Amino acid sequence: MKGNNISSQQNRIQLLKSCCTRGILYLLLFYSLVIPLFMLLLSQRRQARESILLQEDQLRISTVASEFRTTFDAVMGDAEYFAHSSTIVHYLSGQMDESYTANDFVSFALIRGVYDQIRLIDLAGQEIIRVNYSFKDGARLVPREELQNKMHRYYFDNALTLDPGELYISPLDLNIEHQQVELPFKPMIRLSTPVAGPDGEVEAVLVLNYLAQELIQLMSHFRVSDDNESMILNADGFWLYSSVPRDEWGFMFPEKEQTGFFSYFPALWEKIMLKGSGQMNMNGDYYTFQGLQFRPNPEMSPDLYLVHKSSGGIIRQALSNFYSAFYLVLAAGTIISLLLAYIHAIRIREGQTIRYMALHDSLTGLVNRKLLMDRLRQSLYSLSRRSRGLAVLFIDQDNFKSINDTLGHEAGDRYLQRFAATVKPLLRKSDTMARMGGDEFVILLEDVASRAEIEIVADKMFKAFRETKESTESDDLPPFSISMGAALALSGNEDPDTLLVHADKAMYYAKKNGKNRIAFWDEKSEEQKVHLV
Repeated sequence: MKGNNISSQQNRIQLLKSCCTRGILYLLLFYSLVIPLFMLLLSQRRQARESILLQEDQLRISTVASEFRTTFDAVMGDAEYFAHSSTIVHYLSGQMDESYTANDFVSFALIRGVYDQIRLIDLAGQEIIRVNYSFKDGARLVPREELQNKMHRYYFDNALTLDPGELYISPLDLNIEHQQVELPFKPMIRLSTPVAGPDGEVEAVLVLNYLAQELIQLMSHFRVSDDNESMILNADGFWLYSSVPRDEWGFMFPEKEQTGFFSYFPALWEKIMLKGSGQMNMNGDYYTFQGLQFRPNPEMSPDLYLVHKSSGGIIRQALSNFYSAFYLVLAAGTIISLLLAYIHAIRIREGQTIRYMALHDSLTGLVNRKLLMDRLRQSLYSLSRRSRGLAVLFIDQDNFKSINDTLGHEAGDRYLQRFAATVKPLLRKSDTMARMGGDEFVILLEDVASRAEIEIVADKMFKAFRETKESTESDDLPPFSISMGAALALSGNEDPDTLLVHADKAMYYAKKNGKNRIAFWDEKSEEQKVHLV
């Protein structure tokens, strides 16, 4: 028994020695393969992550720039339209009473809601009509005895140097009242343009004081973490928007005239001014910037710069798992399989994420047009083997534009998300709901054979809309109102695109006939018949 114990112990020792020897050989071989491979993967991973990061940052900046231009184009359009409006022309020619003209000014201020002041000034600099607006008090016509002379104000003098139809746009700064910066800060852009009378001669100057806070807030939507920083700089390198509020608007205060982006980051500021738009890596951080002009002119330098900074720590954080795995591999070769499985799982997960994003809408999580059309083609192909058909519902929001215009794009996004969250649970698992873009949605109903079945689904939707309205009465979002078009396919010979077009036409027919309705495409009569659910 003792000899057996000794022999068993010797076998265990020999096995241990053999395992150690093999382990050392395997580890040496593993290190000779894994270390170069790991370094290569690390380099590729870093490059790929940097590429993704820069693409995301460029998309953020481009999105803000596009919304910025769209918003300010509307402001310039207001000034140009209002300066040529019949209201002002008739007033200057003596064909319209001042009270009617003033009422039009008040109505315009209330409807747009973005102008702090709207003024008509005569050639002597005296205010003729002035409307003040605030979010709290609304629009107010200033009494004649409170009107002021603006003869020597820069926006008045600059407007007089222009021809009718031309527009002066001031720099973006803060509003000043009684020789002091108004508190709380009120970012302002002043637009002035000469107004011609019936004889074509300049008789007055129209001035719009645009409340520019909505432009600045566009940039605030894209600061996603502490490792990201978004900012707006003026043409002189001062912060108009920053993650550190006390650094903003330095040029408006004498004690801060040397405090700006240009003084903290002089080398970077020089490159931004030189290039205008682009991306660069400086001191390990990634900067994406784009110059903007209030009025596009390739011969002029930008009026503003949008800048987005991503800390280099983002890349290091993204690569931390690789470093951890590397140190574990050096310590013990036993985790090789786990490391490889981990890398493989990471890549599979990334691929799944990319494929998911390619086939789904990022705002609502619904499938997108591509995936919808694939499912529609498959369903039509298999329709000949089934006794029942399918239906396509094309949905358009009735009042979405007014939501964006009055409540802003963020409210519009919440409205679409709430709509998708309300309708999706009402459908069967076999049905598909997709966002086509903007405020348009399409629902693919499987296994239906009649309009009555479609109307049942529509009735559920409208009932859910009513319940949603009752449960969100204190919400700033309005209740849902949609126009819906339906096209039914029974034979399987229908073309997917044609079926979608028919549903779209039916939807427009419903919208044309009162909105908040459903219309059906009648293939036999080539007519749509409207049904209110």
